[in-house]
Amino acid sequence: MMLMMMMSDQEVWAPPPSLAHLPRQEWPEVSPYAWNLRDLPPPAPDAPTVLSTFSCGGGSSMGYKLAGCRMLGAVDTDPRMMALYVDNLHPPVHLIGSVTEVAESPALIKSWAGVDILDGSPPCTTFSVAGPREKAWGKARKYAEGSVEQVLDRLFFDYLDLVEALHPKVFIAENVPGMLVGRARGYVKAIITKARALGYDVQLWDLWASDYGSPQARRRIFFVGRRRDLGLDPFPLPAPILPRVTVADAVYDLIDSGTDQDFTLSDRMR
Repeated sequence: MMLMMMMSDQEVWAPPPSLAHLPRQEWPEVSPYAWNLRDLPPPAPDAPTVLSTFSCGGGSSMGYKLAGCRMLGAVDTDPRMMALYVDNLHPPVHLIGSVTEVAESPALIKSWAGVDILDGSPPCTTFSVAGPREKAWGKARKYAEGSVEQVLDRLFFDYLDLVEALHPKVFIAENVPGMLVGRARGYVKAIITKARALGYDVQLWDLWASDYGSPQARRRIFFVGRRRDLGLDPFPLPAPILPRVTVADAVYDLIDSGTDQDFTLSDRMR
């Protein structure tokens, strides 16, 4: 069955529309964004399965859950982040370790064999235009991510080693748009070249979170790999959700609920 067909059969969450077109007095007392993951229906028995890597606090996994997917497990090197992930998303399996440890473990590969989607957001510090970029490439250092010594610009290729070991139907990897700037574009080419050699056709998406129901102007790029032997059609670029959700849409009920501080909504937020 085509992966997109599998996903279309699921009962999924859709972001509420923006309230910006309504007078403030007509906004509901509680924001339509006041939902919890525990309110979601359980995934269908045949829901697409997802393994999360570089899981951090679980933002990507929350998106997969909202899309009706079933999480198989989570992998991250930072025990603090994994504790937060487990508290929020309750994965059936979680591992405090690296993607290399997973790729080199026959038992783990066997337990997660057949996964539909391998998700990963390798740390972006060395590709961000606000980071050290070329000065940090190829250097092992202790960064905030897990406080273990890592070569951050190598982690994307470690992730692809796990793609090779697990051979998922689809892989989805996210990073900063700084990868499309200057010499970092060489990494993009190398990533796509290696993925193609592993048997995947790759789409590269450049997206804004504000186009898809999130009240923040966050731009990210996504590598979407489809296993070539499955004959999967290219995934269509998701259409933007308009009007865009504002910060006021998302949190106005918190601001108006009474606090010790004086908060107001500016016209720009409205």
